[in-house]
Amino acid sequence: MIHTITLSDAEMATIKLIGNLRSVVNRCGKINDPRVTGDPLDIDEIGMIAEYAFCKRWNVFLDPTPTIRSGGYDCILGSKRFDVKATDRKDGRLLKTLKENKDVDCYALAIVDGNTVTFPGYAFHIELCQEKNIKDLGHGPCYAMDQKDLRQWKDQ
Repeated sequence: MIHTITLSDAEMATIKLIGNLRSVVNRCGKINDPRVTGDPLDIDEIGMIAEYAFCKRWNVFLDPTPTIRSGGYDCILGSKRFDVKATDRKDGRLLKTLKENKDVDCYALAIVDGNTVTFPGYAFHIELCQEKNIKDLGHGPCYAMDQKDLRQWKDQ
């Protein structure tokens, strides 16, 4: 099942501000932030939108603090630590850098289209981080899974 959530304009303004703050704090803290694609500020904004929408959809805690961070997970759903990966491409894939992150159990794909965020599926860390999923999309090698290969959400 694919889940979709629509956010208000007020939510979007607040979330974008938090995303920009996180970006500035990390750059000032000299955190190396390898990107698979795109402009860093746009990616930080849509990443924060996706993370907020995920937490709102599944009613789990969102940590909005703009502190220096590298790696880690975004939230916990059930007993699994999730990292929410965002794109603004409707045909977008679940992408992750090759950097190891042992803090994450699952990766969720979020597609951000204006105020609407769609969650087509997710993958366990051991499913995504396999040699067969390494691709170079023009910015160096990364892990990539097509939407059709993702696990479907259970009806909740």
